[in-house]
Amino acid sequence: MSHRLLGVVPLLLLAAACDHPPAAPVAPLSAQGLAAGGGHVMYVAVTGNSGAVRGRVLAIRLRNDGTAFVSNYVKVGENASNDFLMPDNVALDHTGRLFITEDPGSAGETGQGDDIWVATPGDEPGQAGSVSRFASLTDCSAEPTGIYFDKSNGTLFVDIQHRGGDGRDKTLAIRRE
Repeated sequence: MSHRLLGVVPLLLLAAACDHPPAAPVAPLSAQGLAAGGGHVMYVAVTGNSGAVRGRVLAIRLRNDGTAFVSNYVKVGENASNDFLMPDNVALDHTGRLFITEDPGSAGETGQGDDIWVATPGDEPGQAGSVSRFASLTDCSAEPTGIYFDKSNGTLFVDIQHRGGDGRDKTLAIRRE
């Protein structure tokens, strides 16, 4: 389901209404999107507020004519499994895949969440075609807090933070061999 927004003020209202949107990378639209008015897509992780309200990732298509269309790019029940809990940070690779970290809060203490997911572009604009688990943290006191690619898109960096600040935080570099 897409919603049409006009101008900047509604986008600011949307951001204020979202529960904890910490990251918003922007990418050029695909050739399909360019033919339909040009512009860019901004992805926003909406963490959710508890285990009862699951998070999602929004795709906000920002067109050159000043309009924007908002859709659920990743959402449980639409294209993500029930294991997809509370998305927190997102990063795009050079192929258009969206990598998503989770921050389940206290759910992490039970071994749920703290995963990294990858969403691949779908045939339908504004919705991922598939969403799969890329990696899981096995340390229940840790969470991935940041995710980004280097400029050549050869290395994925993931920041790992331990709840309670025990000094074991680190940044992992993941490369394809």
